[in-house]
Amino acid sequence: MPVVPVLTSARKLSGGFGPRFPDEDRADLIVVEVDDVEASIAGSYWSYGYAGFLETGDTDRLDLFRGMSVGGYPLVTDPDLVEDFYYAHGHVDYQEYYQP
Repeated sequence: MPVVPVLTSARKLSGGFGPRFPDEDRADLIVVEVDDVEASIAGSYWSYGYAGFLETGDTDRLDLFRGMSVGGYPLVTDPDLVEDFYYAHGHVDYQEYYQP
């Protein structure tokens, strides 16, 4: 099964809000094993949604992935969280994490 990176909500990973900032969320990168369909969704998210939004500012690129999950983790579609993640971590190359 393929292994792919997923940009997801820290709330999902921690099981809820953190104690210091109860009203805030952030994006976190995890790597999960998925089937071929979810691997394709993840690739489309990184190339069209995530990178496309960062290049163009067009939030419709992220909106296409609203409500979608990969490996059981919801994809981040909040433009502010995507930008915060990018400014904190820089460019994410999907192919660096992808394993067929």
